[in-house]
Amino acid sequence: MGSWRRFVAAVASDPKHSLLAFDFDGTLAPIVGDPAAAVIDPELEPLVTALSSKVRVAVISGRPAAFLAGAIPIDRVEKVGNYGRPERISNEVKAKLHRIEDALDGELAGRVYVEAKPTSVAFHFRRSPEVAQPLLLWAAKQAKQYGMEAVAGKSVIELCAPSTSDKGVALAALAQDTSTLAYFADDLGDLPALLRLRDLARTTFGVAISSPELDPALVRYVDEVWDRNELRNSLSVLLAAIG
Repeated sequence: MGSWRRFVAAVASDPKHSLLAFDFDGTLAPIVGDPAAAVIDPELEPLVTALSSKVRVAVISGRPAAFLAGAIPIDRVEKVGNYGRPERISNEVKAKLHRIEDALDGELAGRVYVEAKPTSVAFHFRRSPEVAQPLLLWAAKQAKQYGMEAVAGKSVIELCAPSTSDKGVALAALAQDTSTLAYFADDLGDLPALLRLRDLARTTFGVAISSPELDPALVRYVDEVWDRNELRNSLSVLLAAIG
C-alpha cells in the first residue's frame, strides 16, 4: 500500500507522465436525488481545472459521454463515458432494453427513477430505499432473461448490454506511457479500475470516497479512504507540490 506523500513526490518529479483518474458520481460530483442534476463539485472544479493544466486528468463514468461533457465544463479533462464501452449497440439489444424498461410496473414503477442510457438502463431507488430488495431481485431476473450485465452502485442497479470493456479496460487505455497513476472511486462499479490500477504504472494510489453507503469490499482495494474535505485538501497539496 502506498502513501499520498510518496505519490505527490512522484507526480511532482514527473508531472507529464502522471494521470489522475476519477469516477464522477460520488467522487467529483456529490450524490444528488435527481441524477440528471449532478455536476462537478464547485469547490473541486477550480482545483481540477488547475491540475489539468499540469498533469493528465480523466473521468471514467457510467454516464453517457454527452452528459459528462455538460457536467464537467473543463476542456482539458478527458471524459470516458458508458464505463468505457461503445455507445452503439444493435437494434436487437436496444429492443431488449426497452422491454426491460416496460417490464417495470406496479409499486416499483412509481418509486423508481428510470435513467435510459445508450447501452443500458439504470434504476435509481435513492428516494425509495424500501424498494431496494424487491427491485434488485426483479433486476436479477431481467438480467438473466435478456442476457444483460447487472452493475450495482449506490442506490442504483443498472442493466447493461454485454461488453468486453469496463472501467479497468478504459483506465488501461488512458494509462499508456504513464509512470504515476491515481484512481478515485466511490462504489463497486469502480472495482475493475482498482483491480487494474497497480498493473498500469510504477507508482499508483487508490482512494475511496467515504459515505454511509461505501461498500466495505471496495475498501480492500484502495490505499486510503477520504471524505470530501480530505479529497479537496489532498488535491490542493498535490497542486502546490507540482508548482
